[in-house]
Amino acid sequence: MENKSPDKIKYKNDTVHILFKQVEKVPDRKVFLGQAGEIHCADPAVEAGCRALVLHQFQEKEEKKGFSVMEVIALIEKRYPGITVTNVGTPDFLLEYEGARNASRMTEFMKTAAVCLVSFFGAAFAIMTFNNDGDVMNVFSTIYRQFTGVESNGMTVLEAGYSIGLPLGILFFFDHIGRKKDCTDPTPLEVQMRIYGDDVAGSVIQKEELMEKRKEKR
Repeated sequence: MENKSPDKIKYKNDTVHILFKQVEKVPDRKVFLGQAGEIHCADPAVEAGCRALVLHQFQEKEEKKGFSVMEVIALIEKRYPGITVTNVGTPDFLLEYEGARNASRMTEFMKTAAVCLVSFFGAAFAIMTFNNDGDVMNVFSTIYRQFTGVESNGMTVLEAGYSIGLPLGILFFFDHIGRKKDCTDPTPLEVQMRIYGDDVAGSVIQKEELMEKRKEKR
């Protein structure tokens, strides 16, 4: 009996389930489908074959590449004609290439220090602006005079409590100092970083779709 190659066999009874996160970081320039997302099929041979499919080859200086699940489905169906592909994840996803970073520890330290300084002075300026807009010092003086009958000199227990409580409140709210956390929920900073990452991924994918449409029109 003549043996048929996998490319000519039609898999009509098998279903391949694929799941992709919106952003997936890969360590190599040559990206296989199994590295980009999760793949499951009742037939182990088909599942292994799908995982081994080459999805993309990052070129020099290329760091991000957006994909539509339709491209993945077409890739799988080309390899296994007649097979059913079911997507249970996001319809679009982004691959990020993480190559070997040559930056020294000193360079990374300087970048981190610069970000910390900008954040510190930016936050301090924002707090001072808020205090001036709300006339907090006058509010404290009025409260102190009403409760004690003495004029405030600007250095009372109210100002001291406010100065100590403000940074402590920020630290407890963000819950992002050190490795120990009060709860397992993501911190507000982690949530915002996740939202930012999703927005960036969506923007990159939309940009690539527009570029593809412009190429087609040409």
